[in-house]
Amino acid sequence: MLFCLTYFNTPIMETLKVLLQTAIDSGNLADKQIFYKALYKQYFFLVYAVAKRWHPSLADDIVQEVFLSKVLSRSLTDLSRILNHRNFAAFLVKATQHRCFDVHAVRVREQDKVDALSVDKSDPSSTKDGKIDFEPLRRYLSVQEIRLLDLKFNQGLENFEIRDQLGIREDAVRQRLSRAVKKLRKNLCVG
Repeated sequence: MLFCLTYFNTPIMETLKVLLQTAIDSGNLADKQIFYKALYKQYFFLVYAVAKRWHPSLADDIVQEVFLSKVLSRSLTDLSRILNHRNFAAFLVKATQHRCFDVHAVRVREQDKVDALSVDKSDPSSTKDGKIDFEPLRRYLSVQEIRLLDLKFNQGLENFEIRDQLGIREDAVRQRLSRAVKKLRKNLCVG
């Protein structure tokens, strides 16, 4: 938190306030763009550091989302109020942390959905060696979905290993697994 407080004790902060006041007074789009660019340049590394700590691979995306949702969506007078109360860095840090929590929660939910498909030894679609026979499920699933489920549950590969083997992004692996599991639940669950 000390870093956030010292972040405001720079001459750049005064420059930002002048740019903001100019943008408010003129109402000119070019002045607004100059202010937003200066603000982004000043606080990018602070927000990026927080996001990178939580999600290194998604840090750039999180920074963009935080600036779009928390800065560009606000009116200039609202930003002026926040800047004048000298808590803008703390505001951005909190917003970034909350966005990181949201991303993490979505990932956990997706992983829980995929993990919920467990092998039932009494299930007739299970074979003697404990592997699931997905062939009888062809009428519900595509060939790609059966391959994906086989790699995950029969061969025990992690999502990043499936990604490498199939040549798709890891988040695509998670999404496709989740969709395949949803299809199975929808078509096989009774009641």
